[in-house]
Amino acid sequence: MITIVLSLPIINFCGEGLRPNHIGDLGGVPVDMPKNLVHFVAYDGDPTFGNKREHPKPMRTYDSKINSFGFDLRYTDNTMLDTTNKAL
Repeated sequence: MITIVLSLPIINFCGEGLRPNHIGDLGGVPVDMPKNLVHFVAYDGDPTFGNKREHPKPMRTYDSKINSFGFDLRYTDNTMLDTTNKAL
């Protein structure tokens, strides 16, 4: 008997189908941030608030420079909001 194990990237279901995590370069460090914890990720070259993208959205790699991102934190115990954990 031969068993084959495939390693798949971690993906989250976000209502619009399966999408990979946010990846990029954050201050010279390659990062892989789960979409259920991090939101409003802006990369260098993205349009500013209120402006529309003029070109197609580029494919993100670990070389894509991250400009900013947001996350929700509970003040009392510094627990990050995980949108997949309904108990929070």
